[in-house]
Amino acid sequence: MKNAVKLLSFALMIIFSSCNNQVRQQIKEFEMKRQAEKLAEEARLKQYADSTVTLSFKGVELGEPLIRTMQEARKKGEIYSLSYNKDRTSATCKAKINISTRDNPLEVDIMVASYQDTITSFVVMMEDYDARYGLEQLYKSKYNADYATREEDAEYWGDRVVRSKNHSMIWTFKNQSVRYTTFLTEKRENYVKNPEMRSPENRYGIRYTVDFKAVTIIYTDFHHCKKVEEYENEIKKEEERLAEIEKTKTAKADSIKREEQRRKVYNQDI
Repeated sequence: MKNAVKLLSFALMIIFSSCNNQVRQQIKEFEMKRQAEKLAEEARLKQYADSTVTLSFKGVELGEPLIRTMQEARKKGEIYSLSYNKDRTSATCKAKINISTRDNPLEVDIMVASYQDTITSFVVMMEDYDARYGLEQLYKSKYNADYATREEDAEYWGDRVVRSKNHSMIWTFKNQSVRYTTFLTEKRENYVKNPEMRSPENRYGIRYTVDFKAVTIIYTDFHHCKKVEEYENEIKKEEERLAEIEKTKTAKADSIKREEQRRKVYNQDI
């Protein structure tokens, strides 16, 4: 009997040891696979990050002169409903693109920004719920979804019943980038999931619904946007300098006023 117990214990030890070895081996293989996938992703992203590109949308091309580019795109029929702001540093227009999920072209809005008459960035926007999937597939196919980094953002719920959230795919090249963002609205509401239960946690539940808002596609030129940032920083510094001068003048004027008031009080005939 004792020998049988010993044999059984020894067999169990072997089984447990074998199971532990298998688990450790599986964990090791999983970690190796994850590391390999991470290295492959980094290599893909670096391939894009090392590439210089010229991005455009319906004739609107980053790094090109604003007025001439917009006029040529309108002349070719690529864009329409073109208008400029007062100082002609930005423009808005419309365009139509073809996607696989609909027979008719999709109309989108385009907003273009410039610095020193050079296009620094532009935004393509659409709010058609039925076109969202086809447009996303078009960009995934065009730029390759495997080469995109992904980001998500959402407002903290807190006491909110409705919150905004979004998720993005970003293709980053050496000199330019494309950011495809889908904006959503998420709602939550309480409902009775089991009227037979009395405790609140069993009787009530929370239902979430997500509504589509819009898609924006931001094309950015890093070099020219950096120029804009430097220019805006210079303006900010100048404004701060002028504000400091004005503050000093005001303080000096207040000091003189207080001194005159003190003199009047001291020199009065009483």
